[in-house]
Amino acid sequence: MNETMIIWMSVIAAVLLAFVLRGIQKFRESAHAGKPARFIEYAKDKEIFYCPGDED
Repeated sequence: MNETMIIWMSVIAAVLLAFVLRGIQKFRESAHAGKPARFIEYAKDKEIFYCPGDED
């Protein structure tokens, strides 16, 4: 019983690891114009929350 559970957990871990590694690879490839991809960026509130029709 324990051997079967270990095998299934190993298979699930391998699949999840493959998804995570693929996601990291896609994230790094999506860099804009040669700039390194950043996971967290800082911006002003006006840049983040833009509502059409708002004045400066």
